[in-house]
Amino acid sequence: MSEHWEIAPELSWDSLASLYEDGKGQLRALRRQVLQQLHGSTTYRRTTTWKDELLAHLRWSTRILQADTRVPLPVEWDSRHLVALIELGRMLNEHARSSDGSAHVTLPPITAATCLLQLVVFFKPGGVLLSEVSLSPYCVVDKKQYYRLITAAFVHVDATHLITNLTAAVPDCIELEQQCGSAALAADLAVITLTSHALYVGFAWLQKIMFYKRYNYYSLVTVGFSGVLFGLKVWAGFKRGGAVYIWGVPVPSRFSWVPTLALTHLCAPEASFPAHIAGVAAGILRAYCWEPGKIRTHPRFY
Repeated sequence: MSEHWEIAPELSWDSLASLYEDGKGQLRALRRQVLQQLHGSTTYRRTTTWKDELLAHLRWSTRILQADTRVPLPVEWDSRHLVALIELGRMLNEHARSSDGSAHVTLPPITAATCLLQLVVFFKPGGVLLSEVSLSPYCVVDKKQYYRLITAAFVHVDATHLITNLTAAVPDCIELEQQCGSAALAADLAVITLTSHALYVGFAWLQKIMFYKRYNYYSLVTVGFSGVLFGLKVWAGFKRGGAVYIWGVPVPSRFSWVPTLALTHLCAPEASFPAHIAGVAAGILRAYCWEPGKIRTHPRFY
């Protein structure tokens, strides 16, 4: 009696690897499809919202999840600190001389007060609790802690953060105060600070409502004067007109903030890009919407 044997096809490592990759790809596609259906359901959205709100309440209203991080943070000095200090010294030597050309430093009153306030907060004994002063969209909108729109601007994470912000802000503050007066600079600082921080909060709120990106709203915080200084830089460039030389390249004054923004995020990628863009937007609003008589003659950004 004859027997029939079914001969299996020869399997190699390459064919096994191909089968494995095909199966993994199909599982990944199935998982993506299931998650899309799940994430689109009303039940999932409500459950996630309740979870995020509960965690935010525990983080910001109780001591259960609240981190007791105090700033400024101790950091190890490196080349960035040296470069920042050298640039600060060069800026003060160039922009803060007295009218008779002597070597002693003089700053206009509002510029000096702005710098002094940041230094006082930075050198406060024991530092400040980050959770109490930082700009948190959740705390501003849900808990109505509107004071954070102001306090966050004068708190810095470390020495490099403070030095670089002062170096970038002081020249524009001096120029605006000498050109427009101390009262006008004080008003501009208040308007740009509130506007830039409100735009930052509003952007995070829109992300939560429209795109269901809740992390920026519930968990992310920001501190520092950099958002305000980008608004000042846009406003000062608008008032200055003409062109400025940056690294030897002529740049229209109205766009002088662009290389500064690029260099900032090239050297410090951890910096808050949304906060800086909110500052730029606040400066544009100040220049093109709240400057009487300028809208008719300069309706565009170029």
